[in-house]
Amino acid sequence: MGMDIMKMLEEGVVLSDGGMIIEARWRGYDTPAMILEDPDALRQIHQDFFRAGSHVLQAQTWWTSRSQLERRYKPDDGPIREGARLEEISRTAIRLAIEASGGEALVAGCLNQTAAGSWTGPYIYRPDNARARERACAEWDEHISWMVDAGAGLLIPETFARLDEARLCCRAARKPTCPRWC
Repeated sequence: MGMDIMKMLEEGVVLSDGGMIIEARWRGYDTPAMILEDPDALRQIHQDFFRAGSHVLQAQTWWTSRSQLERRYKPDDGPIREGARLEEISRTAIRLAIEASGGEALVAGCLNQTAAGSWTGPYIYRPDNARARERACAEWDEHISWMVDAGAGLLIPETFARLDEARLCCRAARKPTCPRWC
C-alpha cells in the first residue's frame, strides 16, 4: 500500500486505528509513558491494529509535546519527564508505529491543544495574547519537525477545546517543511 494519503483515498476507504490511548489503558499501560517504558507493548498494540485492518496507525504522540509532558509529569516520574528526552519520545513513538506494520501502514502523528492534561487549561495558547500564540506555534513546530523527520506521513490535529486554537495548529502543520499531505 502506498504511503500517500491522497492515493490511498483514491483507491477506496482508508481505515485508521483511532483508539490507541484507550486500548493501551485497557491493557494497563500509562500513556504516553509507555513509549519509553514499554516500547514492546506499544509496538504490539500497533501490530494488533494493523492486523485488524488499519491502513493508518496513529502513533502515541498525543500528550507528548513539550508543555504537556512537563506539566503532566513530575521531575521524579522517570525518563518520560526528562526534558532532554522530549525529542526521543516523539521520534520513538513514530518509529514504533512504523516498525509495527513493517513500513506498510501510513503513520500519523497526533497534535493537540496546548492545555496540558486538562480540558480547561492552563493553556499556552490565548487568543488575545500574541506572545502566547507564538509560543504555542513554536511548540507545535518543534513537535511537528520531530514527527515528520522520524517518518510521520500524516498529521492529525485533534481534541481541541477551542476552534481558534485548532485553526492555528492546522496552519502550523501546513508549513512548507511538512509533506504536502499534512
